Amino acid sequence: MTDTPKRPASKASTSSRCVQGGELGALKGARRLLEGVRFVFLETWLVAGYGDGTPHMLEVFDFLRPYGIVPFDFLGKRYNKSGTLSHIDVAYHNLNRSNLPKWMYRRDL
Repeated sequence: MTDTPKRPASKASTSSRCVQGGELGALKGARRLLEGVRFVFLETWLVAGYGDGTPHMLEVFDFLRPYGIVPFDFLGKRYNKSGTLSHIDVAYHNLNRSNLPKWMYRRDL
C-alpha cells in the first residue's frame, strides 16, 4: 500500500443552484459571500416568469450594485410563447475583486 500525495486545494470554487424565480432571495441569503466573489452568473427576468415573486432584472442590478457587482456580459436570451423576451442569462463581475478594468463601468448608474 502506498500513500497518495494530496493535491493542494483549489483557490477557485463554483456553486450552482436552480432557484426557479427565487434569484433575489438566494442572493439575499448569500450576502456575506457576495463581497468575496469575483463573478456571478445568473438568470435575470424581464417578466414575472414564476409569478409575482419573480425578481425583475433591474431589482437584481440594484441589489448587487452596492457589493460592486455589475453586469459584464449578456448571454443566453429566452423568449416566451408570445415572442416577448422573458429572461436573459447575465454574467456579472465584482469591480472590487476582478482584474477587469474599472474605468469601463459607471458606479452611479
